[in-house]
Parts: sequence; C-alpha cells; structure tokens
Amino acid sequence: MADLTFIIAKILGVLFVFSGIIKLSDLKGFSKIVIAYNMLPLKLSRLTGYVLPFVEIITGGVLLNGGYVFYGAVVGLLQLIVVTFALMKIYKRKKKMDNCGCFGTSIKVPVSKRKLVENIFWIILLAYVVVQSYPF
Repeated sequence: MADLTFIIAKILGVLFVFSGIIKLSDLKGFSKIVIAYNMLPLKLSRLTGYVLPFVEIITGGVLLNGGYVFYGAVVGLLQLIVVTFALMKIYKRKKKMDNCGCFGTSIKVPVSKRKLVENIFWIILLAYVVVQSYPF
C-alpha cells in the first residue's frame, strides 16, 4: 500500500473510531437523532442508533490495523454514502436539525451545505483508499 493511501486510511480510521466512541457516551440520545431523520421504521431507527457506533469503531479499527484496509474502506464508504444520502434528504426538505449526529450528542454539528461538502470529501478519500488498496 502506498504511503499516501496508508496515511489517508489511518486518518479515516481515527475519524471512525472517534466518531463511534463519542457516541457511546449517549447511545439513547444518538438513537433519538437517528429516529429524527425519519428514514427508517421506528424500531429499525432505534436499533441503528444503538448498533452504528460499534460498527464505526470496528470499521475504524480495521482501517487502523492495516491488514484489511480494503474491507474497512468499503464498509466505511457504504456507511458514509448512506449517511450523506440521509443528510441530503434532510437538507433538501429544509428540515432544521441542529445536530446531524455525526459525533453523537457530545459535539453538535448542524445539517448544512458545509456538512454535505465535508461528507463528500470523506467519501472521495474513502473511494481513493478502496481503489488503491484493492487486493485482487
């Protein structure tokens, strides 16, 4: 794996681990944010709110580990595409959300054009890591 890909994977790994860990401090609150998106049935939204932080921590760990970067990048890319799609729907509906939930309830980041651009940036980086670390 090239040095740039390695560095990007590590940065993304830290981002995913941090994002997941910070959500653990208030799983119930994060679950309420997921429910507020109104994208999934209530029970599935609640379950997503409780499971996603653990998936993020595992994804970040895989990216940091280095052994299976491709798979961690694919899972991270899928997560970010889904989350960005949800953010776009909220933004398009002009629904005001003071906290997108990206960092749980601890760090409030509003749904905004800036947040969408930031997520697209992360998606591009993850796509780069996927392509560069393709093992086959």
